[in-house]
Amino acid sequence: MIKMGRYVYRVLEPGVVYPFDAVSILIDQGDSLLLIDTGSGFPGVYEHINTSIIQLGLAGKPVKKVYNTHCHINNAGGDYLFHRLNSSIIAVHEGDAIAVMEGDNILTDSDRYNTDFHPVPVGHILKGDRGVLEKANIILEYLYTPGHTPGSTTYIVRDPIRTIAVIGDALGSLSRKWKSSEDEWWNSVEKISSINAEVYCTSVKCYNKQEFGEFLEKVKNEGAVWI
Repeated sequence: MIKMGRYVYRVLEPGVVYPFDAVSILIDQGDSLLLIDTGSGFPGVYEHINTSIIQLGLAGKPVKKVYNTHCHINNAGGDYLFHRLNSSIIAVHEGDAIAVMEGDNILTDSDRYNTDFHPVPVGHILKGDRGVLEKANIILEYLYTPGHTPGSTTYIVRDPIRTIAVIGDALGSLSRKWKSSEDEWWNSVEKISSINAEVYCTSVKCYNKQEFGEFLEKVKNEGAVWI
């Protein structure tokens, strides 16, 4: 795991367990823990995150809530394990909530990996364009950034040391089978461009401010990529 702030840790990234697992962010809120994305949920991923929690000395604190950047299996596939084994509340924007609750293999991109998405109840459905979700050790905000999927969401983690924007795949490719929207994607690119943070994490890697600026310019120059 990698410490990213006073209370923020990166506990999963691609290649640590599987190459397609997304970045997962752990937040220590004092009396409980939060997760942003849970990885694929394939064998060993939940165990890896749980081992990281133990190594950080946080095993006595429950994972109260899981916030998803979007519904794809490499980001949200482990939700059902945290809900089943930790009683974690699952939170996702309303645009992707049904896909998670029903385990839609197309909308969650699970068919790409020849597997099923385990449906899980969504206890907190995010609505609207933005809002404040948590206030304790850190302040957690969300910004609705659809396009990649109808419910893609960016989380802004305001740690005392630095601000971290967790973008997921909001700048990623588009597909008609995911109900992607190019107009919404471009609007989200502009929203993300306005975020002032020290660190920016996509599903694939985390960037410092300068690196992300260069990456964002490349995204804008290449435009939306349909697959």
